[in-house]
Amino acid sequence: MKWWVKSAVQAALSQMPYGEALNHRLQIWNGFYERFHWSVENNVRHLCNLASSIQKFGGRIEGCIAIEVGTGWTPTLPVGMHLLGAEIHTYDHMRHLRPANLAKVIELYPEFLPQIEEALGIKQAILQERLASLRKAGQESVPDWLREVGIHYHAPGDAADTGLPEESVDLYFSIAVLEHVSKASAERMILEARRILKPGGLSYHHIGLHDHLAETDSAATKINFLRFNDFTWKILGQNRIQYHNRLRQSEFLSMFQEAGFEILSRESEVDEASLKALPTMALNKRYLTFDAEDLATYEFTVCVRKPDRSRLEQFPVRRPEISRKVRENNIG
Repeated sequence: MKWWVKSAVQAALSQMPYGEALNHRLQIWNGFYERFHWSVENNVRHLCNLASSIQKFGGRIEGCIAIEVGTGWTPTLPVGMHLLGAEIHTYDHMRHLRPANLAKVIELYPEFLPQIEEALGIKQAILQERLASLRKAGQESVPDWLREVGIHYHAPGDAADTGLPEESVDLYFSIAVLEHVSKASAERMILEARRILKPGGLSYHHIGLHDHLAETDSAATKINFLRFNDFTWKILGQNRIQYHNRLRQSEFLSMFQEAGFEILSRESEVDEASLKALPTMALNKRYLTFDAEDLATYEFTVCVRKPDRSRLEQFPVRRPEISRKVRENNIG
């Protein structure tokens, strides 16, 4: 499918009554449940990477209070955090989660317990016991079902305005979410993380910077959307069905720094085909001053920390103009 066909369909659905529900039906028709296993497997990998990063920087999942931004259709992450011993609040802008999808995730999880044990050193017997408690809690209402085991499902909910007390949370994280909200919303989420995290608390985010529409078109590069002016892109790729802010890695890193976070690590993936295409691309003028690798980075993972009380003054919340370049010596 050409990228512009998918864009046109989603733009039309975004203007229709019940357009999001229709879009979900189209996704099912297009193989949503055929990809369900892959989705769970992919998110278990993210769960292991997340937990490994938290351990690396001195945090603990067992007994922590965690915030997930963006529950989505397959609740692999909140279920996984429960298996690791966390209490979790998970937020979504609307209620996507269905009881059948939750039941299917629970059904598939035993396949991945050996992988979790190997990556994180948690015995399968403990994971199986916690999974059994979730299975036993089964109810018709998804929020009631999850609440039984300490998973609080907020949908509709706002991860930028959680209502939780200051300094009450150990971990704030998202997987493939921050690229799908406006810049202002991303800034609000990052500031909310700073507010509710305990001193020394961690925030972890995996962010997809590539043109998601181009995934359906082998002729398009991962940065195809950087060609369009803001007005055109608002029509093509910023609607209720499909939204991508087109922010680059350096801009996200600047937002974390301006919110007073200490950047602990980042892992980036640069697309070589996009790098090669850049010299001949007619870019939107706003991207002309960006580094080529920054433009061609198609995904990255970042882990940041709210400084402990003794160092809070070294990392104040500030609001300068976003710097488009982040020096490597700022990365711990």
